[in-house]
Amino acid sequence: MYMKVRPVNNWRNCSVVYVDMTLYTIVYLDMYKQSMISYLWVKMDWINELISWNSTDYCNINKVLVPSDNFWLPDLYIYELTEQNSPSRVNYVEVQNDGKCSLSVPLRSVSSCDLKLYKFPFDDQSCNLSFGPYLYPVTEVTMLPFSDSKTVTEKSNNRYSGKGDWDFISVKVTNTSYDWNGAYYSRIYYEISIKRSPIAYVMNLILPAGLLLVLDLCSMCMKASFDERLGFKITIISGFVVLLLILNDILPDSDAMPALGYFFCASLSIMVVSSVGSIMILHVLSQCSSHSDVPPWIKTWILKYLAYILCFKKKFHTEDIASFVPADNEYKTEKISDECPIRSEKTQTTAKHALEVKMLKKFLIEILKIRKELLISKKANENKSDWSSVVQVLDRLLLILYITAMSVTFIGTAITWAT
Repeated sequence: MYMKVRPVNNWRNCSVVYVDMTLYTIVYLDMYKQSMISYLWVKMDWINELISWNSTDYCNINKVLVPSDNFWLPDLYIYELTEQNSPSRVNYVEVQNDGKCSLSVPLRSVSSCDLKLYKFPFDDQSCNLSFGPYLYPVTEVTMLPFSDSKTVTEKSNNRYSGKGDWDFISVKVTNTSYDWNGAYYSRIYYEISIKRSPIAYVMNLILPAGLLLVLDLCSMCMKASFDERLGFKITIISGFVVLLLILNDILPDSDAMPALGYFFCASLSIMVVSSVGSIMILHVLSQCSSHSDVPPWIKTWILKYLAYILCFKKKFHTEDIASFVPADNEYKTEKISDECPIRSEKTQTTAKHALEVKMLKKFLIEILKIRKELLISKKANENKSDWSSVVQVLDRLLLILYITAMSVTFIGTAITWAT
């Protein structure tokens, strides 16, 4: 019992404990529970003022290993723990002849970690481990770091065994004290910086999404009259939704959505809007079969101004050819006489001349009918050509808007990952 009290000759003396920590590996970083499972090597050094001997009197033995149950041990506590540490099988304290005691133990730590997932999967994380006494204030036990940040980083980097998704970067060591109910307690902070290895997420998530976007862009280059274009785009959207569901299963619920989530949602929205635009273009294309006239405002705003802005170089039929189509009542003899004046003899004519005039009149009527049919057919073809031109202009506008929106989305996401 005597050996388990704080080992000082004067109770007013403060016991100084030097703590050293080495990160061995990070087993798992749970994004849902916001916790980190890691293996640590922790070493504590302190002076036991109640133990000392002259090594020359004991066969030059200057240190011994003694079961830790027989000695006072600093109550080292990790404040971020979410589960109880696994009990260590190393239950021996190294005691030197000058009273210096050393305890080295491996720890399996399950600690909380505030993850910042905005740049997922190209994110860096910083997890804190706070070491300090739970019972003794600084007037009785003061804990200090044994090594500085550079030394701890080098030792951890040499011993780090990374087998998961995370690569070790550095460890920052700071020492402070905090106030709790009027008493100050020592605390040592180890800020562990790690970086995610993104290769698995790039190959299984980002690359398939990029390929689907390329296919969707290729579908925009198809002719608007191609019937399978809309079905092809819907198939691509279905595959993209599957990737979005996979991303939703990977990421936990948080206040800030990752930039990759914004990219997926924006890309899906653009794909849906482009599909709606394709449906509208198909509706406009259906007007070609109805042989209806292109409204004047469409000719003005789309075939004239918008086509000029989009550098769509094609001659459009804007003149109204209907004014040249003769009406049925124009087949009277009055018009015939205007078109082909024939001298009317008031005198007596021979029967042969009268028959020729009659035949010429019939031929002229038939020719005018043929001309009318040709003009009507020409007008229908020109209307169909104008509607086709409207479709081509709108399709080019949709393609330009699609490329612009996708480029802005991709560049914005890339800048977010890079900064």
